[in-house]
Amino acid sequence: MNRSEEEILNAWNLEEAYKYIVHDVFLIIYFIVGVFGNVVVLIVYQVKLKKESDSRYFIPILALVDLLATILRVPFELWRTILPVNFRDINACRYLWFVVNIFTFASIYFLGIITLQRYLKVCRPFGSQLTLRWRRASLVIMFLLAACTVAPFIIWDEILPIPNPALNVTGYICGADVFEVNENSDYILGFIFFISFVITSVMLELIILNSLIARKIYTIIRNTNARRNLKSQAKSNTSKEQSKTTFCVAKKGANINESNSTDFYILTMSKKPVKKK
Repeated sequence: MNRSEEEILNAWNLEEAYKYIVHDVFLIIYFIVGVFGNVVVLIVYQVKLKKESDSRYFIPILALVDLLATILRVPFELWRTILPVNFRDINACRYLWFVVNIFTFASIYFLGIITLQRYLKVCRPFGSQLTLRWRRASLVIMFLLAACTVAPFIIWDEILPIPNPALNVTGYICGADVFEVNENSDYILGFIFFISFVITSVMLELIILNSLIARKIYTIIRNTNARRNLKSQAKSNTSKEQSKTTFCVAKKGANINESNSTDFYILTMSKKPVKKK
């Protein structure tokens, strides 16, 4: 009995899906940890840290963006791994993937702006800082920048046919064909290099600024400990001087008391009555 093309495709898809089991397990763990961690951060900032602080301005926003990115990205990735060669939803491939990547890149950009804010506060405390106006503006800028970064996904992502000559069947995946030579090839490759450049730049910023922050904090701690040691040493020297002075005074007082006692004894002996004969 010959199987239909759809049955062969489903069998091939199932065979390929088994290869992603370990990947799927890690995705589920990532989903649980990501949702739990970001929800805890939001609850703590809502309940325990109600007082507004410019240094904590971006943290709950970053937690919310990460939460949305996790909630959207993990199910979509699982969808793609469950249907590795039978993914046919063009709308999800373009528009849902576009939204997912907006939150992903917004999270990356927020890490950069948070690091910049900490650098200014720690290493340049008396210089220009991110005011409330600039912090609010940066939120809009980060999301617009993220949207512009991933906008080409809407244009170039498509359902790509994957032929399997051995099974005489064609599968389907979501992606951009970077190997096909056409009028968009150079743009797609340029877009890939641009994405790589953006991620590398943000990573370098995180490494450099966090290194400067760590060095500044280390210097502050070292100077604080040095001052503390000097104060302890000065206090110890003062205590020794006070102890020495107290000992000298006590010794001098003892000599005076001894001298007075001797004089008193001599005086007493000299006043002893003479017996009458």
